[in-house]
Amino acid sequence: MTSTVHDIGSIDDFESGVPKAIEVEKKPLVVVRKGHEFYAMRDVCPHAGARFSEGRVSGLVEGTHPDEPVGYCR
Repeated sequence: MTSTVHDIGSIDDFESGVPKAIEVEKKPLVVVRKGHEFYAMRDVCPHAGARFSEGRVSGLVEGTHPDEPVGYCR
């Protein structure tokens, strides 16, 4: 698997704990900053099809590799 770098904005563009919708290669993503850590995933709920970026942040996301399915808990 190859990876590509995309400039999605300045660190200051992301408020801690606030989901932000972005688009990379025409794919909707949501980025959430938690302190100095950043998390990104598809901006589509697998259960209801709603956009994560329009909701609130809670719980944990599990997954360690880009090729692995993402798991949600708590």
